[in-house]
Amino acid sequence: MDAAVLKGMGVTTIVSELTQARKEKAASSGVADHVLDSGREDVQAPCWNSPAAPAPTSRSNAPA
Repeated sequence: MDAAVLKGMGVTTIVSELTQARKEKAASSGVADHVLDSGREDVQAPCWNSPAAPAPTSRSNAPA
C-alpha cells in the first residue's frame, strides 16, 4: 500500500528516502510521520528499539 493510503487509515508512517528533495517532500506533504535516510543511518535499529516494536523472534531479522 501507498504511504498516503496507510496514513489516511491512521497508520504511523515511516518513509526511507535517499535524496534530500524526496525527504523534504515526504515531510512537508504530511504523508510521513518519520523520514529516514537509509544511506546515512541504520533504519532497522530505530524500528526494533521502539517501545511499540514486537519482540524479536528467531525467524526475524531483528538484532539479538
